[in-house]
Amino acid sequence: MKPTEPAYDAIGDRYEEYASAATLKQAERHSILQMAGDLTGARVLDLACGTGFYTRLFLEKGATSVLGVDLSEEMVRVARRIEADRPIGASYRVGDGEHLGRLGAFDLVTAVWLLNYAESCEQLRAMARGAWENLESGGRFVAFTINPAFDYRTSESDKYGVRIVGESPEDDHVVCHGEFTLDPPVAVDVRRFTTQQYEAALTDAGFSGIEWRAASPSSDDVATHGAAYWADFRENCIGIGIVATR
Repeated sequence: MKPTEPAYDAIGDRYEEYASAATLKQAERHSILQMAGDLTGARVLDLACGTGFYTRLFLEKGATSVLGVDLSEEMVRVARRIEADRPIGASYRVGDGEHLGRLGAFDLVTAVWLLNYAESCEQLRAMARGAWENLESGGRFVAFTINPAFDYRTSESDKYGVRIVGESPEDDHVVCHGEFTLDPPVAVDVRRFTTQQYEAALTDAGFSGIEWRAASPSSDDVATHGAAYWADFRENCIGIGIVATR
């Protein structure tokens, strides 16, 4: 994860610009809430929280408490500033998903765009273990990551807010060279693992009932942009959800 920290430190406030404008984020939001289910009274740990987009959303949807954790000091700084300006009860700390430790007992641990920053299967397993160790028995882990089946060569993801400009093999995974389509664009590299590698990491950590969930836009998003707009998203989506149970 360390090489990605400067990239997100450089984004800072601009990530809020991306999150508010990118249609990928809108559809992703709908998908995450579908996977998270009823949040009433839930204690949530939001890993890779960034500027607190989901941290705040989970509280708005009924969670009792949400702790956001991110490796980037700048992203956490922005999240804390937003909390100070518009208090909702969110808490934040700087932390590495690979070396998480025990932060508490949570009903739900989320990791939206975390697992794709593991630089090896070993790091992937460490991230999965960190999530498992912070869940109550019966608690759920909800992740959103690079789709193992995603093909950037035929993708039209630019219009959704993110583009992959190339890929290169690296040890036991593939590095996807991408950028947020801001003006100017912000470059970021992510890692694409196989379905089997993700499932092995989660199983080794102790998770069961592993399910893959395709991302989908909400009915409102379809009504706003039209069904044709979402065709590539449905057929070759850059992201995919995973739900697992402790």
